[in-house]
Amino acid sequence: MADARQTDRLAALRRWAGARHAADGERLRIELAAGDASFRRYYRLWLDDAHTRIIMDAPPDKEDSQPFVAVAEAWREAGLPVPALHHADLDSGFLELEDLGDTPLHLCLTDEGLADAASDAAYRQALALLATLQRRAPQAGLPAYDAALLGRELDLFPEWCLERLLGIAPPPCWPSARARLIESALDQPRVAVHRDFDAMNLMRHAERLWLIDFQDAVDGPLSYDLVSLLRGRYRRFGEADYAALVEAFRREAITDGRLAGGVSATTFRYRAAQIVEALGDGGDYRLTIRYSHEAEPLETGGGIRQALALLGTAPFLLVNGDVWCALESAWLAPLGDDLARLVLVDNPAHHAGGDFHLDATGRVHETGELRLTYAGIALIDPALLAGQPPGAFKLAPLLREAIAAGRVAGCQHRGHWVDVGTPARLAELDRRLRQPGADR
Repeated sequence: MADARQTDRLAALRRWAGARHAADGERLRIELAAGDASFRRYYRLWLDDAHTRIIMDAPPDKEDSQPFVAVAEAWREAGLPVPALHHADLDSGFLELEDLGDTPLHLCLTDEGLADAASDAAYRQALALLATLQRRAPQAGLPAYDAALLGRELDLFPEWCLERLLGIAPPPCWPSARARLIESALDQPRVAVHRDFDAMNLMRHAERLWLIDFQDAVDGPLSYDLVSLLRGRYRRFGEADYAALVEAFRREAITDGRLAGGVSATTFRYRAAQIVEALGDGGDYRLTIRYSHEAEPLETGGGIRQALALLGTAPFLLVNGDVWCALESAWLAPLGDDLARLVLVDNPAHHAGGDFHLDATGRVHETGELRLTYAGIALIDPALLAGQPPGAFKLAPLLREAIAAGRVAGCQHRGHWVDVGTPARLAELDRRLRQPGADR
């Protein structure tokens, strides 16, 4: 049914694009450019003059595109870098947009979030864009990021994580922790909040950064987008670097009037870095949680190496904290002589080149015609890290050495998999999973 619906939508999209450009829609060159956690899909349209456009397909019975159109028009009028809106048909669910290319900011960063000059410059550019967004974007017409909306998003944690994933009830302390988080957010100055200000939603095009995926923008707390960027998955800042960036943001916000001068660095950083401390040792959740504290970021390999004292000598499951999919028992099968088993998925639009080749025998190779993307899930034998000294180091080179030695297996996950990444994408995924007939 889903494939038939997509075929019907593509046929309708072709007719719509043909009518807009006085052409035979069936003869137009239209190719899938990207998808996301929602029901929206994005296609690239080639025009006769070799220029390209992006057509957003947002089925009107699943997606309301009016907020996207309203924000796009308001922000572009305010001089913000958002794609031009060439045509919009809300009844059909088709929007034709300026094509910003295929280079989101996260593809310009180094592997595993390492600090380097290029990454530093990219984040400075993103922070400058955030300041411009908060100064220029009109708040009028945006939904309020009020207690009700904050509460609905926070309630995803006990419902989806505790009850559905772990099968346990929320602890007695959850209501008070929830209330403190809402109070902290509501106590901040209000600005236009992108709500998904993440390296994946900042496009590099024509020597500048552009904003995309802004349909969920709200009138909300000053620090929300700042934390979305600095605590995202693509770069792990050391505490000193993180504090310096937050302080620079605070000083600039005071200078241009976004923040009152009486807000101290300590108070602002507390707001920006506040997390729920209710987890504790996991006792309230009928779990045992043990932490491996890093004084400075150790990267993936160094972090695992430090945590081996807690993990023991048996193979362990390594899972990125911002991916969603159903667990498969095949991933946990004994490793035998292998040092790792990687879970691979079809290449998403933002990573079309993939990472590895999986052959017919289930072996992982760095080269090969058919490439798949690493899903952020792996079964690891601690022996993979044997001989590594304490300190920061990457995991990827060790995996590549094991692949070259023929000691890394793989399995392809063909079910639903989502790179969640931010609270906004989590809310989008939650909304999709609530749809009748959604793949759970």
